[in-house]
Amino acid sequence: MSVMTDVGRAVLARGIKEQSIYLAWGTGEESWGDAPPPEDIGATALVNEIGRKVFWRCLYVLPDENGDLILPEGRYRVCENPTRHLYFEFLFDFSDGVGFTIREYGVFVGGTVQEGLSPGQTYFLPAEVQDPGILFLLKHRAPLVRSASERHTAGFVCTM
Repeated sequence: MSVMTDVGRAVLARGIKEQSIYLAWGTGEESWGDAPPPEDIGATALVNEIGRKVFWRCLYVLPDENGDLILPEGRYRVCENPTRHLYFEFLFDFSDGVGFTIREYGVFVGGTVQEGLSPGQTYFLPAEVQDPGILFLLKHRAPLVRSASERHTAGFVCTM
């Protein structure tokens, strides 16, 4: 049996970071209620995508109990050099997804959007997506009703 080294995992992280990265969100199933089901490791798409956002930041991080980056699963510090841990952060505008109840997130890698869209556009409806890319991370969540009075930020750490 062989193992992938930390340096090898950092190479994977670097390859992912160099691609297009989007966070798609969706309504999932209303029947999920307040306790969404476990994520399906074989999933290739969201149940009901309503839109996707280009990443705001993608950073190499390391677990660190004194780190400045605080997430529900722990604290991390940002690193200059590639590590086996990637932090994805997405900043949705006030108007993105307004009125929808969000129950699922998916980080997609390597996708493309239609040509001819507005320059600088960072939020895309499903009809504006040419190739969704590969579903890299999937997260179900308790329902969140999107309001135009709030900006929404989502962040995830993925360990290779």
